[in-house]
Amino acid sequence: MVDEVKLEVCSSLEKGSLGVCHVKRFWEKSARITKGVSFDKKYEWNLDLIIIDKLNLGIEEAIQKVFEFTFSFEKFEKWILDKNGGSISPDRINEINSLIIRSINRQKDDQTIQGLKTASPLNGDAMKFWNDNGYIILKEAVSKEECLAAEKAVWEFLEMDSSNPRTWYKSHPKRQGIMVQLFDHPALAATRENALIRNAFEQLWGNSNLIVSHDRVSFNPPENSEWQFPGPGMHWDTSIALPIPLGLQGLLYLTDTEAEQGAFTCVPGFHNKIEDWLQNLEQGTDPRAQDFEKLGAVPIAAERGDFVLWHHALPHGSRPNKMERPRIVQYIKWYPPDYKDIRKWI
Repeated sequence: MVDEVKLEVCSSLEKGSLGVCHVKRFWEKSARITKGVSFDKKYEWNLDLIIIDKLNLGIEEAIQKVFEFTFSFEKFEKWILDKNGGSISPDRINEINSLIIRSINRQKDDQTIQGLKTASPLNGDAMKFWNDNGYIILKEAVSKEECLAAEKAVWEFLEMDSSNPRTWYKSHPKRQGIMVQLFDHPALAATRENALIRNAFEQLWGNSNLIVSHDRVSFNPPENSEWQFPGPGMHWDTSIALPIPLGLQGLLYLTDTEAEQGAFTCVPGFHNKIEDWLQNLEQGTDPRAQDFEKLGAVPIAAERGDFVLWHHALPHGSRPNKMERPRIVQYIKWYPPDYKDIRKWI
């Protein structure tokens, strides 16, 4: 394994046959990392996310394909093309390239909440709840019909029968615990582009120029004698090095979900006290290994079509499903193309 060797790869502006910026650099650096070569990651992750999300690629799947096509960039580009139905429009290519260039130049987006195209969905009371608790539920954000279509897509992808509990625990190559690597489906695309959800993200970011993540879904069946909840339990998806910047995450309930049905769980208001909490931990204590139930973890029950949006400084996770029906959700978040978080991971 090679340590601290400079990784020399092409510029993000170099294009392959697709004509898309940063794709070749993403492939080159990812392929070479497998050989233990290090590189300066500063300002890179946001560029990776732009191409992953705007080209309809799942994060895990994209990394897997890089490793599969380590010696063939042409095959990697062909896989991307196939993922997009055989063609990528010039308008979309231009949009992606503009986002990449803007991020490289670190230009600040000058669009603010005052420039939103539609009314802000969070009123005064909702904003107070958000500021106090660090999460908000957008009731009936997505229609029941759209959610049922997305739920059906999950059942079909997993080759399970919603009316037959014996099928709910069968293995599937794209299922890892409760996480399901399903990214591409018209029903998921429809819910992902929901206007109300996007407007809520715009309002909280104070920015109407956002990208939607191309994220996965989750299937959490009831526990039984042969299947126990595998996690993830309470965690953060961000570094907890201080200060923690604004970061937003969200999930859409595709099924009615009771509190003990494996519901999304968080510690309300923790974003307001995490700094004091971290500074008062005993030296040598692992912040990520604490008893979050004692810190006030609360399961958030909601109905099909409700969307939960939360500040990433909140400890959050799922929980064991003690009820009779699976909990099915879709992860969705919108973020600015220039968003950077280069803190050390703690």
